[in-house]
Amino acid sequence: MKIAVIEDDPLVAEQLSRILRRVVSESVILPAARTVEEAIKMLNEHTDIELVFSDIELVDGRLCFEILTETRCTPPIVFCTAYQEYALRAFDSLAIDYILKPFDEADIRNAIEKLKS
Repeated sequence: MKIAVIEDDPLVAEQLSRILRRVVSESVILPAARTVEEAIKMLNEHTDIELVFSDIELVDGRLCFEILTETRCTPPIVFCTAYQEYALRAFDSLAIDYILKPFDEADIRNAIEKLKS
């Protein structure tokens, strides 16, 4: 499974990548995109991405929802954020799960199970 991570905090991105490597052992996890522009570029270059884990508010001050209108790649998305107020908008945007930070391995495992079912 090819997985994209969109996360502006390097420590959170690394934690998520480590968990994903344990939970989805046969996966390719792309280096994290930190801004909307980086994420658009990544998704347009890797149209075979099967799942995205995305923060909502990124370091450039923009919301990840902008990414969805600018890319050809539209895989399922798991939103990982500290903000509850975007939940409805997230589920209108291909979301399979909405995980509040701080997350743990069980949260990520549950999201992967939702994708499989």
